Amino acid sequence: MIGSTRWYLDASWSTVKKGRQVPVPTLDVLRAHPVLAVDVNADHLAAWILDPCGNPGGAPRTLPLELAGLPATTRDARLCEAISQLIHPPSTGWVL
Repeated sequence: MIGSTRWYLDASWSTVKKGRQVPVPTLDVLRAHPVLAVDVNADHLAAWILDPCGNPGGAPRTLPLELAGLPATTRDARLCEAISQLIHPPSTGWVL
């Protein structure tokens, strides 16, 4: 879309070595655990841990992002660092 001011993030990672296959968990297995929901905004990440029913648990977390005017590689690195802070419980104090 030309002139759009929205960003869309699609991220994935794996701890499995290349060439190895791991069975994909079923939705029932995935729904049995809490998830981390993240909203990417222009100047911050808004995150909340959701219970298996999709209800927010605990307090939301906001991580500021200073991305305006930075080169794309710097923006990418700062966004990756902010997401890393969310998904590593020792640095966030959150328990999934």
